[in-house]
Amino acid sequence: MNFVVGYDFIESLFYNPSFTGVEIPPANQVLLEIDHVDILTSGTPITIYPTVKESKVIIYREKHYFPFFTGLILPVGDYSGVNVYLKNNGKVIIQDREYSLVIDTPIVSYSDTFSVQLGKVTTLESATLKDYNDGLAGNRRTPTRGTFEKVLSPEFVYQTNAAAIQHMYINIVNRAANIHDSLTKLNINVESLSASSSGNSSFVLNRTPTQFEVLQLRNGYVGLAGANQIEAGNYEYFELALARTHSAEATGGIPIQLYMDEASQNIFRFYGPFVLRGGETFETYLHLDPNRSVYFVKDHGYVIDPTVSLLATASMNPSEEEIKIINTVGKFMNILASESDIIIRGTVTSVTPLVAPNASGRNLIYSDVVLNVTKSLKGNVDIGPFSLRVPGGTYNGIMLEVSNMPKFKASEEVLIYLYKQGSTWKVTRGNLGKINL
Repeated sequence: MNFVVGYDFIESLFYNPSFTGVEIPPANQVLLEIDHVDILTSGTPITIYPTVKESKVIIYREKHYFPFFTGLILPVGDYSGVNVYLKNNGKVIIQDREYSLVIDTPIVSYSDTFSVQLGKVTTLESATLKDYNDGLAGNRRTPTRGTFEKVLSPEFVYQTNAAAIQHMYINIVNRAANIHDSLTKLNINVESLSASSSGNSSFVLNRTPTQFEVLQLRNGYVGLAGANQIEAGNYEYFELALARTHSAEATGGIPIQLYMDEASQNIFRFYGPFVLRGGETFETYLHLDPNRSVYFVKDHGYVIDPTVSLLATASMNPSEEEIKIINTVGKFMNILASESDIIIRGTVTSVTPLVAPNASGRNLIYSDVVLNVTKSLKGNVDIGPFSLRVPGGTYNGIMLEVSNMPKFKASEEVLIYLYKQGSTWKVTRGNLGKINL
C-alpha cells in the first residue's frame, strides 16, 4: 500500500482559507520525519514503525507529488483510514537557509475507507487543501505553476533572523483510494556511468544505454552497469545518469510506460573520496529501491521518482576473494562481525515454507532453510547440514514478505552472519547479514 500527496507549491501544505496571514519567501524543500503510522480498522489499529530510511519524507518545490510511505504490506481486508504521526523535528529550506519546523499537531490523516485486495496494490491519494479549493479535485488533476503569494495562516511565523517556523498542521484533502495491478517487471534504463577524479578528470565506465530489470536484482543479485580500466588515483565521485523514460509490466504481462515528473532527479552523484590502487579491481554497489521509486497516482498512472543509494565499495587484487566477500557489506563489516556468533559459507539445499507461532503466539509464515556448510569463518560450526528458520515465504499460495529480511532459494551459494537468540539462530541485521556469492 502507498500514501501519496499531490501539490503545486510546498506552501500549499500549510494553507487554510479561514486565515489571513503573513507572506514568506518561497521554500525550496520541506523535510519531515515519520514517527509511526496507524492503520485504522474496526478494532485495534495496526501500528507500523518505519526504519530510519523509510521515516524520511523530503518534499521538493519543483515536484508535484511526494509519498508519505510506499510498499507497505497489509492483510487483505477493509480499513477505515490512516494516521501518519510526524516527529516535531522537521526542517524548511528557505533561500538556502535551514529553519526548524515545529508542527503543533503532527498528525496527517487519510480519513476514508479503503480496501486491500490479494495481488493488487492500494494507493491512497490526497491533495493539498489549496489545490482542492482551486478546482483540482476532479477525476484528473493537472499541476500548474501559477502564483502563490502567501501562506495564509497566523500560526506560520517567519522572520528573517528566526531560527524556527511554527505551524499547527499539514492541510490535505482525500482524493481517492486507487486499486491497481502490482508490477511484475521494472525496467530501468541507464544512460551512462562515470568516475571523476579530484583533478576534475572524468573517466567513462559505460556510455552504452543499458536496461536492467530491477525486480530480478534481489537477495544479493547484481547487474553490471559499467566497467573500464582507468587510472589509479583519488576519485571524488561516481556519477550515474538514468534515462527519463522507463517501463514496467503489471500482472498478466500488461506493458506500462512510467511517468516521470519533469523535476524528478535522473543524475546521481555518489561522493567519496574513493582511492583506486594500481593492479586492483574497485567495485561500487548501487541500490535502486523499487518500493520508494515507483508509485501510482490518479492523474498519470504509475510514476517513477528514482531513489538510488550507494550500498558499499570493494577493492581487491585477483587473489582476494574473501576480502571481496567481507567488503560487500561496506561500513557495516565490523558491526556485523562483532554482533554475530557465527559466520558461515555454504550452499542452500532446501527451503520449506510452513506456518508457526511467533513470539506473541500469532501464526505467521516462515521458511525453514537448510544449508550445506562448506566453511566456517567465525564460531564452531561443523561442515555439513545447518538449519535455520527465517520469517516470510509462500505457503498455500499466500505470500508473506518481511521488510529488511533476507530470502533464500535452493542452490544459491551464500555467506551468512548469524547470532543466537535463545535456541534459535537469527540473521544479523536482516538483509545485510546474507551475501550471495
